[in-house]
This record gives sequence, C-alpha cells and structure tokens, in this order.
Amino acid sequence: SLIDAFGIYSNYRKPGAVAPQVGAEGFLSPSQLMFYQDRYFVRLQASGVTEIDKDVFLECGRAISKNLPAGMNRPVETEMLRVPGVLPGTERYIARSLLGYAFLRRGVIADAFVEGEKLQVFLVPEDSRPAARKAFDQYHAHLKASGSGIQVAGVGDRVSLSATDPLYGGVFVEQAGRYLVGAVRAKKIPAAK
Repeated sequence: SLIDAFGIYSNYRKPGAVAPQVGAEGFLSPSQLMFYQDRYFVRLQASGVTEIDKDVFLECGRAISKNLPAGMNRPVETEMLRVPGVLPGTERYIARSLLGYAFLRRGVIADAFVEGEKLQVFLVPEDSRPAARKAFDQYHAHLKASGSGIQVAGVGDRVSLSATDPLYGGVFVEQAGRYLVGAVRAKKIPAAK
C-alpha cells in the first residue's frame, strides 16, 4: 500500500538528505537513491564503489519512476501531521506496535518543536471508533498499572488522558473518532496538548 511504501522509505530517510525530484519523495546520497511512488519503494545502491555520479542515479531513478503507477501522493496519515511545530521530513510510519505497544497497532510518528520543547507527536489510525476507544482504554490500563498519575478528560468520542509513560515520560493522548492522536516525551503537558 502507499502507507507501507512510505513506511519503508521513511525508516531509511535521513534528515537533511538531498531530495531529488524522483517519485513522490526521495533522497540521494553519494552511494544510493531511494524513493517511494504509489505502493512501491525503490532503492538504488552503488556496488563496489563508495560513490557514483548523481546524474547516473537520477537517470536510472526517473526511468524506473516512469514505469510505475503515476501516484505522487503522500499518505493521508502523514498529511494529518503537517501542523505547526512538526519538523518536516521526520514523519515515519511504524507498521506494528507504535511506541513498542501492541495495542497501538500501527501509526505515524514525527518530531516536533513546540513552545521551546522537543517532543514526538503521533497518529494511530484505527478501523473504527470502537477500535480506537479500545486502544485508548488499553493504553489507559497500561499507564494505570505502571502507577503514573493519570488525568482523564472528555466524554464519548473525544476523550483524552495525560500521564507519565514509564518509557516516554510526559504523554498526552486523545481519541478523536477513529484516531488516537498524541505526544510523548513532553516535559510540559500543555505543550503536548
């Protein structure tokens, strides 16, 4: 799928890498070119040398790109994280166990800088509102079992919690319909909100 191709790509991408005009998004280094397009991830790598002329990579990448479906869109989930404070190019898709928790089945995470504080924001797309609520309740139970002070607010499809996660420090999580959105590594919960 598009999100899976982006996920593979995003876990290779390095901040500050040269972004060539190939595929939906890509990066170029002296020894490799990687990009994704539609549901495909493409990796070109030099073999036997440490560097190849960038034009060779670009010509080869563009030739491959022309043979793939023309989809140049970014996954919807990554677009949802394009908000003030999120550092562009840091979005990553984790296909299983976001934050290492099985109840957060999959999601997108990105670095953010808000109110002078560096933290990570995330989005967990679920198939339905009940599934999102179940994941929220499981995270709540996990945090409760760790003994952290939890504050819960809201009702219905808009519930939130703030607490201290034993692995990630300050956390804020909100269920919004079929999504969980949140922030971890927050020193100040209001910044996370």
